[in-house]
Amino acid sequence: MGSVKYALWIVVLIVFVYACKSNKPVAKHSKNYRPTTVVLSDKPLDTMKKYVEGIRWKMLNSIGGITGSDKNNFEDLYYTFLGNGTMISEKNGDTSRQKYSWKQKTDIHTGDSTYVLFTGLAGWIVDGIYKDTLRMADNHPDGYSYTFVKANND
Repeated sequence: MGSVKYALWIVVLIVFVYACKSNKPVAKHSKNYRPTTVVLSDKPLDTMKKYVEGIRWKMLNSIGGITGSDKNNFEDLYYTFLGNGTMISEKNGDTSRQKYSWKQKTDIHTGDSTYVLFTGLAGWIVDGIYKDTLRMADNHPDGYSYTFVKANND
C-alpha cells in the first residue's frame, strides 16, 4: 500500500511539473525597448537623458505648494528637452525656446545626490517614468510635483 501512495505522488508531481511548463516563446525586444517603469532619480545622467530628452511631453498637472494639496491642471502645455540644452515650450499655440541644464545637486526630499534639470530658476528632480508618465518635482521646500505624458504630435 505504501508503494502505491509513493507512485501516485510521483505521478501527481510529474503532471504538475508538465502542466506548469510553458511552450510560449520568450519575447525579444528591440534595442530601443524601454521598461514600462523606471526610477530615474538614482540613475546616472546619461540614463536620465535617454528617457527625458527628445520626447515631446504634455504637462497634465502640478500638485503641492504650501498646503501640499494645491492642484493645477493644464490643458495645452508641452515641453520638449532637446539634447543640445534647448527646451521648447508650447502653450496655447505659442512656442518659445530657452536653455536648460543638468546639475548635480542634493535632493531635498531624500538627501541623496541626484541630477536636477534646471530651466532658469526652477530645478526639477526627475523621479521616473511610469508607463507613459514622467514624474518630476521641484527641488525646494513647498514645491510642486509635476505629471507629464508622452504627447502625440497633434
